[in-house]
Amino acid sequence: MTALSNRHFQQGSQGESASKRPTLLAAAQEAGLDAETVTAFLDSDELHDEVWRSYGEMPRKGINAIPLFCFSVPEVNLWSGPFRDANADATVNGSGDMAQFLYLFKQLYKHTAKVLGETLKRDEAPSDAEAGGAGDGAAQLRVAGCELSGQEVRLVGLQAKPELNGAVGACERFDEQSGRYAVRIPRQEQPILVRATNLELVDKSGGDKSGKEEL
Repeated sequence: MTALSNRHFQQGSQGESASKRPTLLAAAQEAGLDAETVTAFLDSDELHDEVWRSYGEMPRKGINAIPLFCFSVPEVNLWSGPFRDANADATVNGSGDMAQFLYLFKQLYKHTAKVLGETLKRDEAPSDAEAGGAGDGAAQLRVAGCELSGQEVRLVGLQAKPELNGAVGACERFDEQSGRYAVRIPRQEQPILVRATNLELVDKSGGDKSGKEEL
């Protein structure tokens, strides 16, 4: 399956496809399967009904596509994905292998640590060997929610209280229990709790604080 997935998803532009016999045979050979046995299987109707039955079951289970993982780090204004104003290429097709995910996690961590410095805390970081190879340890990254405290911020993208979008206030603290920032808005009696994704730093210098840079 790995050999076939690599050819289908990573070499598709070169004409490889899991629906083509040469691709199936080449993947089988790469996996060490007996060529004559594979050829005989492809020439038969074995598993024909089972395969088409599984295709019929997938839509009923809500499966209609391969997932696309888009990783963003709002705390450093890093956005990825086809439906956002992306400033980074941090996406992995669901067919990607573990090494690809680990490499991207390490790149995201390096970028985030460079921006946040000591405010970034990690439970476990991938080693160079894991990031570059097929290690089985997963990175667990956690961003400490304190880099916005004391900063002037603008509310954006609020759904529950759209009337507050565009309002500017002071970010007082990060609430660990809710995972949101407490922001004090003028003419509001109490600070409101807001997700990091709904906050923008107010740039008093007039410069660009989008934080755009390549991973």
